[in-house]
Amino acid sequence: MKPVDDSEWRGRVERKLDAISEAVVRLARVEERTATLFRDQSSNTSAVVNLTARLTALEATTQSNKTSIRVAERVFWFAATLATPIISGVAVYYLTKGS
Repeated sequence: MKPVDDSEWRGRVERKLDAISEAVVRLARVEERTATLFRDQSSNTSAVVNLTARLTALEATTQSNKTSIRVAERVFWFAATLATPIISGVAVYYLTKGS
């Protein structure tokens, strides 16, 4: 084994320290990206929770409106069924009375 020159040894140590510092910087960047992703995920989760609550309220309103519309439709057809013979009778009466 040949003796190692002091400057050569220092050069190798400096290169290794540079490589370590670059790795630490890369790790810090990855950590920051991970933290950003978790913040975004938390924001998306709260948005989904809010949308779910709004959808539940909308479903309840729709169910209520469905019942009201069903009743209104039945009243309309009942009135239309009653009005048809009355209007027809009045029309026939006035048409035959005139002759």
